[in-house]
Amino acid sequence: MDLEKYRKQAEDFISEADKEYYLHFSGQKDEYNLTEIYEKHKDLFTKKAIEEIKNLGEGISGEDKKRLDYLFHFCTKEYIGQQIKEIKQEIAQDESKAMITIDDEEVSFRKSRVIISNETEQEKRAEIESKRIEKIKKFNTKYKEKWNKFHSLSKELGYNNYAQLCSKLMNVDFDKLSELMQNFLNKTDELYKNAMGKQLSEKIGLTLEQAKYYDIWYFSRGKGYDYLFPKEELINSFGKTCYKLGIDLESQKNINIDIETRDKKSPRAFLCAVKVPDEIYLNIMPEGGVSDYSSFLHEGGHAQHFANVSKELPFEFKYLGDNSVTEGYAFLFNYLFLSPYWLKDFLGIEDADSLIRFLLNRKLYMLRRYSGKLIYETKFHDGSLIEGKDKIFKERLSSATLVKYASENYLSDLDEGFYSSSYLRAWLFEAQLRQFFEEKYGPRWYVNEKVGELLREMWYYGQKYSVDEILDQLGLGKLSIEPIINQFQKLK
Repeated sequence: MDLEKYRKQAEDFISEADKEYYLHFSGQKDEYNLTEIYEKHKDLFTKKAIEEIKNLGEGISGEDKKRLDYLFHFCTKEYIGQQIKEIKQEIAQDESKAMITIDDEEVSFRKSRVIISNETEQEKRAEIESKRIEKIKKFNTKYKEKWNKFHSLSKELGYNNYAQLCSKLMNVDFDKLSELMQNFLNKTDELYKNAMGKQLSEKIGLTLEQAKYYDIWYFSRGKGYDYLFPKEELINSFGKTCYKLGIDLESQKNINIDIETRDKKSPRAFLCAVKVPDEIYLNIMPEGGVSDYSSFLHEGGHAQHFANVSKELPFEFKYLGDNSVTEGYAFLFNYLFLSPYWLKDFLGIEDADSLIRFLLNRKLYMLRRYSGKLIYETKFHDGSLIEGKDKIFKERLSSATLVKYASENYLSDLDEGFYSSSYLRAWLFEAQLRQFFEEKYGPRWYVNEKVGELLREMWYYGQKYSVDEILDQLGLGKLSIEPIINQFQKLK
C-alpha cells in the first residue's frame, strides 16, 4: 500500500464529504450526494485496505503507530459508511423534504423542532410533536434498516457487535464509562430532582412528573432571558473574548460564519472543518437568546481549535483522533456564560444568579440525558435483535432525566460511532481544564493572554493526543466526575 497516496485521497474524501454535509444541512442544497462521494473514493474503504493498514501497524510503536491506529479507525468506520451510504442519503433527503402542518401552514420537519422550542403552550407543543412523531414512525423503517446494517457489518468484520467495534477503534471502554456515568447519575440524583423540579415549576409551570422531553426544549430555550442576549452581540461577544485571549477573529479568513435563517436548515448547530486549518464553516440556525449564544460559543470553540491546527501536522492528527478533544475545547467556550464575570465583562449583566442557576440546570439535564443515552446505546448495540429496544430507550432516558420520553425516537435519537461517549468524556475533560485555568489564572482566566497562548499550543496539535494524554501532560490525572459535580453545588 502507498500510504502517502492513501492519506492524500482520504483527506480529499473528508473535505468533499464535509462540504456536502455543510451545503445540505445548512439548507443551501436539497440533494445530499453522499453516494457519489463514496463512489468516487471507493478504493479507500475495502476489506483489503483495512487488513493492510492493520498489518502495517503491527510491530511498531510511537507516533507512527498512533497514526496507523487512527487510519485503521478511519478506514474501518468508512468501510461501514460505504455500505450504508444510500440509506443515509435517503434518510437525510426524506427529513429535508418532509413537511408538517402547523396552524394551517406547511412548515419543514426540521423547522418544526425550532417552533416547539419557542411555543409557550404545552398542549400546542404536544400537538406539534405528535405530528413530528408520525413522520418519525415513517422514517423508522429506514432507520431500522440502517442500524441493522451497522450491526451485521460489525460482525462481518470480526467483532461481536457494533459496541465492541467502536470500543476497540476509539480505545474507550464503554462499560467503564457507563459505570462512571451511572455513578454521576447516582451522586446528582437528589440535587437534580430538587433543582430541576423547582426550575420547571418557576419557568414553565410544570412539575418533573408532568414534563415531557419536548417541554425541556422549550425550557432550555430560556425565552425569559432573551433580553440579556441581544442578537447583535452574538458574534461580537465571541470575537471580544477571542481578542482578550490574543486571537483576532476578524483576521481569521479561514473561519466562515453562517447564521442565515433558511427553511431547510438543520436546527442543530454544527461545524465543518472542510480543509484543516484553511476552510472552516460554522453553521447555526438562530432561535434567539441564550440558546443562540450557547450554540455559537460551542461551535466557535470548535472553529478556533481547527483554525489553529498546524498545517505541518500529518493528515491523521489534523482530521482524525479522539473527538472528545475538540468537543472539550468547544465546551470550554460554550460554558463561558456560566461565569458571572464573563457575563458582566462582555454582556454587561450585573445580577446573573438566576440566569446561572437556569444554565446549570440545563447543563445538568444534558449530562444526565447523555449518561442515559450511553447506557442505552451499549444495550442497543450489544448484538441482539433491535426489536423491543424502544422500551429500553424510553426507560433509560426517562430514568436519567426524570421526564417522559417517547419510545418512537429510539432509532433516530442515536449518533453513529458512539458519539455520546465523546461528548461525555469531553464534558469531564472541560470541567478539569476549566478548574485548572481558574486555579492558575483566576476566575477571569478568559482575559489572560497566557491562557490564549496555552490554548493555541494545545490546538496546534489537532487531535494528536487524546483527552487522557492531555490531562496527563497538564498533571491533572485521570478523567473524573468530581470537578463537574462541584460545578453543580451552586444549585443546592
